[in-house]
Amino acid sequence: MAETMDLAFTVTTDSLPAKVSEVIRAAAIEKLQDVPRLRQYGMTVTMPDKGAMNYYYYMYSDVGDADEVSEAADFVYDDADATQGSVAVKKYGKGFKISWEADNLNKLQLRAAQSKQCISKVLLKEDELIITRLIADTNNTYAATQGAWSVSTADPVQNIRRAVRLMKNDGYDADAIMLNPTNAEELMSFVAQNLFYGLTEKTVTAGILPKFMGLDIIQSNSVTEGTAIVLKTGSSGAFEVGEAMKLGLNIFDDNDAQVVKVQAYERIGVAVVRPDAICTITSI
Repeated sequence: MAETMDLAFTVTTDSLPAKVSEVIRAAAIEKLQDVPRLRQYGMTVTMPDKGAMNYYYYMYSDVGDADEVSEAADFVYDDADATQGSVAVKKYGKGFKISWEADNLNKLQLRAAQSKQCISKVLLKEDELIITRLIADTNNTYAATQGAWSVSTADPVQNIRRAVRLMKNDGYDADAIMLNPTNAEELMSFVAQNLFYGLTEKTVTAGILPKFMGLDIIQSNSVTEGTAIVLKTGSSGAFEVGEAMKLGLNIFDDNDAQVVKVQAYERIGVAVVRPDAICTITSI
C-alpha cells in the first residue's frame, strides 16, 4: 500500500503496521518544516520529467537604457536574447535500517528520530550544493584587505558596502548575506563594540540581528568559514533549484536481510541564472 501526503512525501507501508509509518511520516513532516533550506532564497522549478538527467535554464540578456521617444516616433528595440545552460540532475539521499528484532521492540521513537536525521542530512547536502554553485559561478569576488573579521583591523562595513556597490553597478540590489555561524558571530561582536549602531548588548548577545546594512543575515554551516556571499534573492535573484523529484521518504521490509529500511532522497540540479546578482567576499 502506498500513501501520499502533504509536502510531497510518499511513504510505502507494504508490510509495516500502520502506526509505524504514521510515526515516521509525522517525524518527516516535522523535520521538513523545522529545517530552513537555502532554496527558499532562490526559485524552485519543478520539472515534468522525473527521470530528467539535466536541468535546462536560461540566462537572459539585459536590455539597454530607456530612450527619449518623440511623439509618433518608433521605439528603439533591443534583441531579447537568452543563453541556455544546463546542470546535471543528480539523486541525493540517506537511509538507515532497523533489524526485525529491534523492530519487534516497537521502538517508535528510534524510527522517528532517525528519520528526522536522514531528512536533515539530505537538506544539508542540498544547501552545500547551493553554496558551492553560488561561489563557483559569481561574476564578482574579492578578498577583504583589512584582515579577518576576528581581528581589530577588520572593517566588515567596508567589505559589505563594496559588495553591495559592485552588484548595484551591475543592476542588482543585494538583499541578503550568507555567513558561516562563526563569521556571523564575529559580525555581531563587531556591532556590539561599535556604539554607532545604537544596539544594546542584550539584543546582540541574544543573537537578534535580523539585518545588517539592509541585508538579511542567513547563517548556514554549509558556507565555508572565511567567505561571505552577498546576493539578490527571490524569483528574480541569483539561483534556481531544478527539482526532478521532490524530497521523498520510503519505508519497506528487506526480507532477505530481515531489516526495516528507511530512505530519504531527492533529485535536483542547482543553477546560477544571474551571476551578477552575487558577490563573494573572501578572507573575512
